[in-house]
Amino acid sequence: MIGQFHTTSLVRSCLPHPVKAGSAFSLWEAAQQCIGGDISQLNLPIFLCEPLSMAQRVAEAFNYASILNKAALLDDPVLRIQYVAAFIVSTYSVDFDRYRKPFNPLLGETFEYSSPDGEFCILVEQVSLKPAVTAIHCEGPHFSVNSAIQSRVRLNGKNVEVYVPTVSTVNFPKCGDSYTFTHACTRVHNIIIGKMWIEHCGLVEIANTSNGMKVDLNFKQCGWFGQDPHLLEGTVFDKSGEALCYLHGKWPEEVFCAPRPGGECDPRHVIREKETTQHCRLLWRG
Repeated sequence: MIGQFHTTSLVRSCLPHPVKAGSAFSLWEAAQQCIGGDISQLNLPIFLCEPLSMAQRVAEAFNYASILNKAALLDDPVLRIQYVAAFIVSTYSVDFDRYRKPFNPLLGETFEYSSPDGEFCILVEQVSLKPAVTAIHCEGPHFSVNSAIQSRVRLNGKNVEVYVPTVSTVNFPKCGDSYTFTHACTRVHNIIIGKMWIEHCGLVEIANTSNGMKVDLNFKQCGWFGQDPHLLEGTVFDKSGEALCYLHGKWPEEVFCAPRPGGECDPRHVIREKETTQHCRLLWRG
């Protein structure tokens, strides 16, 4: 078991040289020759980077991995897959208002972290440079997560899009459940002019390979003029394809579950009504 869940009191709470959020800069001069192509290997000025390695940035996404310990101890498989979905949403929350690129890791570079509360530990290693592949293993007392991230970065006009065409897994040894999930597209807007901002969009598919249940989690694209940003909706299906419950929320903030399809908290009808959240189950809050 990596790290043996050792604890330490020396946990850094902030970066030694923080960057002011929302500061204006442009990638255009550096990347205009790469429109439509993969820019993951593009050399960028250092002021466009944040003072972190890619390995550490990836590990930050598991800040709420303790959700999986709670999920693993649940007897209800419907509740279990709901919390798995909430954990997956939480991995995107660390990207809110963070559009600077971390430094490229060296081949064989590793980053290891054990949470002070002993809930999980994680090991990240850069196993390939061309193509860039980052291997991740995270485990807690009742779960394990494995992934090999191979991202593709593309410049499309005034936006940068990051795709991760890989499938990750979550395993619960106690109940024998195993889950696979895909990844949403990450889009950075206004790289030419204006204030840059980030959104996640697209479909994330979560499947329980043990009992056939699945979740279709839709990260909704922001509307015109920034209307309804960061929304997500999801549906939990049984193996026959019947909807069991609905999920909704905002990926930087929280995820709720409406226990009955078509009920008073059905996100297809009342997702924008704030007062309806009091009738829903809170799965995660950032």
